[in-house]
Amino acid sequence: MYHFAPFPIYVVYSRQNQLDAAYEVDELYREKQYEQQRSVSADAITREDTDRSSQFAARNYYLRVASLLRKISSTKIGAILLKQFKTAVYIVPRTGGCYCAQTYPLIYQIAPEINYSRGKGSSYIWFAPDEKFQDDVLFHELVHAYRFAFDKFEPRSVANGEYNTEEFLAHQLQNIYLSELKKPIYFTYRTEEISTKARIYEHFLTNPEFPMVLKYFLRHEYLAMLAAHVEGSDYNPFRDAEKIEQKYLERLGDPTIKTLPRF
Repeated sequence: MYHFAPFPIYVVYSRQNQLDAAYEVDELYREKQYEQQRSVSADAITREDTDRSSQFAARNYYLRVASLLRKISSTKIGAILLKQFKTAVYIVPRTGGCYCAQTYPLIYQIAPEINYSRGKGSSYIWFAPDEKFQDDVLFHELVHAYRFAFDKFEPRSVANGEYNTEEFLAHQLQNIYLSELKKPIYFTYRTEEISTKARIYEHFLTNPEFPMVLKYFLRHEYLAMLAAHVEGSDYNPFRDAEKIEQKYLERLGDPTIKTLPRF
């Protein structure tokens, strides 16, 4: 296990433990033993593999993820994000499923029915660094982990399902992070399409929910409030939220509407 001190962020190579526990986890689910399932799953995810055959892979995994965490912490927006964590985050390799990075709470909701995306406190990030999944993707997932940490994770549809609120927040902060590093930014989180601030801001004018949700986060999300004041990023829709809203209202062409409603 690698501890990215002084933050409660732990890189754990638990691939074999996850594989070994998979059958038991599935059986407990089928038997509706949800609390025990949750306990076995959390133990497998957060417990480091100890078999000798995993040692080389584990060391390589720690080195690669640690280098990405150091890069994140060297930026203004990254340092702000990392300083918010009070509960543990475990970054672990995934064992199958989609080719993606995902974040879930360790203590997920099991009543009245199981819901892996509802929970608070400590969380884990399934993450395998490669050419596609680099520091900005890990930053994006850490935003989700932060939202779980404070029991804020609650996705709601934005702009006819183009986003949900959680992905919108994480994607905008990811682009702020990339902009601070003077790297290309992405049009949406669903694609790898490179874009520009002007084009994305123009897209925000196509649906009133974009400026509405920016305003919502500025009022209710401390991280967005802090991000609005980060220097060094050309792209920053939280900083520019009022201008985006006013531009939308100008195009609406109704002088009686002075502000957009709350999201």
